[in-house]
Amino acid sequence: MAASTKSKAAERVANLQRRDQAVRHDIETAAQLRAEKMARLRELRLAKEAEEAKASKAEPAPKAEKQPQRKGRARPQAPAASE
Repeated sequence: MAASTKSKAAERVANLQRRDQAVRHDIETAAQLRAEKMARLRELRLAKEAEEAKASKAEPAPKAEKQPQRKGRARPQAPAASE
């Protein structure tokens, strides 16, 4: 009986180790996919920013026309509160 108990325990440990290894593999795969996606998106963003910078250097932005200042109405001051 002692041998069968030890073999069952060893079998359970082996199953747990296999399951643990599979989970770690899944986690590593997901992390790798996430890193690849981030790198691709970063590359696209940097390319877009470079293109926008190149376009902005090629043609200067139009200057906004200066609008005339509006004269506001003078407001009467409120009388000071008496004590």
